[in-house]
Amino acid sequence: MAQFVVFITHHWILSALFAFTLVALLINQLFESRFGLPSITPEHAVQLINHQEAVVFDIRSESAFAEGHILDAIHVPVLQLDKKMGVLQKYFTKPVVVICATGQESSKMATLLLQKGFLNVLTLSGGLQSWKAASLPLVKV
Repeated sequence: MAQFVVFITHHWILSALFAFTLVALLINQLFESRFGLPSITPEHAVQLINHQEAVVFDIRSESAFAEGHILDAIHVPVLQLDKKMGVLQKYFTKPVVVICATGQESSKMATLLLQKGFLNVLTLSGGLQSWKAASLPLVKV
């Protein structure tokens, strides 16, 4: 314990930065758990697709979608959501997994889907990058 105190006193800037980072991470986790949308891993997404007939909405660009997407994913760019609502209404009660490239943009679309009446909307944590990192298959057009 004495070494710990000596370290903190000699490296107070480093210790303060560490404490600040730790507090910021805890606040972020608290905020996401209370107000954020549910986020799932690629493995959980596979389970939902296989056992609960979850539908995947891929919000990436047309070219990115053509380069590789999850099997049976529906291409739904954010700007085309209103145009595609007639086709998408049949999925209101099914689990919907929204994916983007890195997981950063999917929460906006998930929020829009909830506002449009979808009941069970999830985002893929890490986006398609995490899907690829888990060595899961992609389909090319």
